[in-house]
Amino acid sequence: MMGVGLVTDAGPAAVTWTGTFYTYGVEVFDGPIEGHLALGDEGPERIGPGPASRWDRYLRTPIRGAAAYWERLEFGPGRRADGSAGPAHAVDVPMAVRLDFAAGAVWFVAAIPDPPDGQRVFVGGDEIMVVFSPEKMREMGFGDAAFGQ
Repeated sequence: MMGVGLVTDAGPAAVTWTGTFYTYGVEVFDGPIEGHLALGDEGPERIGPGPASRWDRYLRTPIRGAAAYWERLEFGPGRRADGSAGPAHAVDVPMAVRLDFAAGAVWFVAAIPDPPDGQRVFVGGDEIMVVFSPEKMREMGFGDAAFGQ
């Protein structure tokens, strides 16, 4: 399990990536992250590779801004399992969220790296990629200057 705790004007929130319902599922909870992660003597424990991480410069610092990138997905018309027809419809879905810190931006993108080397990316997948550079965001097709900075 991996997660991030956010303190917002509406109160604390927790976003976790878990295997509860399926591999890499994202869950969002009202309340502090401490209620959803394994706790050590000093709070949530960091479990992961080595003592250094790309996250280090962002930890325990305030988020200065946030933005979401939405795409409209169009479906149908389609046929339901019972044989009835459903009309065509569209749904707006968030494809990426950018969080701005004093140390820079971090993007959470609904995307899946394509094998074998993971350099190509399928955007719109059901996994979350964490991206630490605007260059990678542009490479993934997020060319909007206001979002990709």
